[in-house]
Amino acid sequence: MEGAWSLCRSLRDAALSRALRYDALDGVLPAGDRDPFPNLHAHPTFGASAGPDGTLPMIEALALNMAGIPMDIVSWKKAITLWSLGRAIVIAEYEDQIVRSPRFSMRIPSIIQCLDMRVMPRNFTNFLPFNRKNIFARDKGRCVYCGVKVTMASFTIDHVIPRSHGGGTSWENVVAACMTCNNRKGNKRWKKGELNMLQEPYAPKLTKAAPRNLVNKLSFKTPHQSWSDYIYWRVSMAS
Repeated sequence: MEGAWSLCRSLRDAALSRALRYDALDGVLPAGDRDPFPNLHAHPTFGASAGPDGTLPMIEALALNMAGIPMDIVSWKKAITLWSLGRAIVIAEYEDQIVRSPRFSMRIPSIIQCLDMRVMPRNFTNFLPFNRKNIFARDKGRCVYCGVKVTMASFTIDHVIPRSHGGGTSWENVVAACMTCNNRKGNKRWKKGELNMLQEPYAPKLTKAAPRNLVNKLSFKTPHQSWSDYIYWRVSMAS
């Protein structure tokens, strides 16, 4: 127990010595010093996959307010910083993700509760935000006409009813398409029999209304299993 308190004090002293000015969920670090723990590195264990340079993909923590309501998704370093300053407690951890420095190691928090966050979510939505990334995810990274796999960089957005024919730029009228199929369709209305369509466009709905900022950050991502008690909505994948 004494070792744990000593670890906590050392982290807090390190953060405070840098004169961190940190506002929960919208932290402000000193200009030119964006990393409060430069010697803190994430290391995969139990088969967690790392990139070619040895670094892990973005690992994030769900941040709850004092009432236990999810308010934001923050980076693992931000979560550890809030904890080390005594402004958050760790609710759950990643079992297979560990951070290490020359002085200590710990599991990365997957959920934190901010002790000075009293506000409640106000802006709710029933739909995913309409953007290129989500169009790509909705259509499963494939051209809806021929089914060929496309990339975020290579796919084109096709208007089923062309804009010149009065079609709008909306969930219900745009699809992911490869360049070949988009050129083949051209400025014509889509008609059954002339060009196959694997699925018709639709607006992905949420099973329940949810805080807009969390919906925007999660999008089609599958939340970590420890978040299941707090992320109460799912994305409907059917039209």
